[in-house]
Amino acid sequence: MGSLPRSHPVASSMRKLCVLLALTAASVIAGCAGPKADVRGEGPDATPTTRTAHHATQWQQYLRVMSERERIEFLNILGDADRRQWVRTNGIDVRAELANKLARGITMETAKRRLNDPVESQETRGDATMLYYSRFNGDTRTNYYLKFESNQLVNWNTYTIAQQDRTLDLVTFEAEISRRLDIALRPGMGAHQITQLANLARKRLDDVMQGPYRERITNTDADGHNDYKRRVKIEIDEKTGKYVAKTADGGSEVIVHRPGADNYLVEEQVLLTTAQADFLGWFALEPSRKIIHRPFETHLFYIPYKNKRGKAETVIVEFSYKDGLLEQWFVYHDE
Repeated sequence: MGSLPRSHPVASSMRKLCVLLALTAASVIAGCAGPKADVRGEGPDATPTTRTAHHATQWQQYLRVMSERERIEFLNILGDADRRQWVRTNGIDVRAELANKLARGITMETAKRRLNDPVESQETRGDATMLYYSRFNGDTRTNYYLKFESNQLVNWNTYTIAQQDRTLDLVTFEAEISRRLDIALRPGMGAHQITQLANLARKRLDDVMQGPYRERITNTDADGHNDYKRRVKIEIDEKTGKYVAKTADGGSEVIVHRPGADNYLVEEQVLLTTAQADFLGWFALEPSRKIIHRPFETHLFYIPYKNKRGKAETVIVEFSYKDGLLEQWFVYHDE
C-alpha cells in the first residue's frame, strides 16, 4: 500500500494530531521536572541537633528557681559566659542545688546529709528549728536557712548579702505576717471561715465600745432618766487623748476621760478587743488574684510595703486550697 500524498486531507489531519500530542507531552514533562511556582504551606521544621537541644536545656535548672524579674534579666543576657557569671553573682547556683537536693517533709538528719556545707548556727523554739548556712562560690557569699517543724522540713530560702541589705526590714515584716497566719489559721478552714475571723473581731470591738463606754458616758438625760437606747460613736481625740462620744442622731458631743483605776477591767477589755481587731482585720481583704484549677484554688493577696529606705515593695500572701479547704499558706516577695 503506498503513502498518501502530502496534499491529501487525511495526511494533513494526522500531521496536526502528532504535533498536538508532542506539545502536550512536553508540557507535562516540564511541569513534573521544573519548580512549582505557587505552593502554599511549609515542610516540617528541622529536628534540632544535640548542640541546639543542650543549649536550650542547660539553663533549665536555674530558670525554674528564678523569680519573674530575675528571669527577664537573665534572658536579656546573650553570652553563655556572661550568663554563668550572672548566675553565680546572684546565688542562683546555690538556689538550684537546694531545689534538687531538698524536699518538704524530709528529716533534719536527712537534710544535713544531702548538703555539703557545715551548719553555722541553729535555733530551736518549741517544735520549730532553724538551721543557718553560708557558702562562698568565688564570686559572692550566699546565705541560706532551713526551717523544720516537728523534725520535718517545711521551708528553705537563700539570700545574698546584697539581697539581705535591701530586704532586711522587709523580711521582718513578712515574719510578722507569717506569725499572725500561723496563730489564726488551721488547715481545713474554708475561705468564708477566714473572712469571718475578721468580721467577728470587729463586731466584738463594736460591742465593747458601744456597751461599757456608752453606759459610762450617757446613762442619764437632762431630766435624770436613763438614756441607754441612744447610740453613740466613740472616737479618740488625738490632742487630748480623751474619748469623744457622738450620738447617732447628731446630738451634742460628750467628752470624758479615759477609765481610771476603778475601771481597769473595762480598759483591759477595750485594749484586748482592739488588739484582736487589728490582728485579724487583714483577713477581711478580698484576694488580689485568684487562680483556679479544680480541685485546687490559689488566693493571692498583694500587700504594699515601703522599707526604711523608702523603696516600695510588694509582699505576697498565698492561700492554697483543695476542694475548697485550706491546705497551706505562704508569705514571700518577688525579688
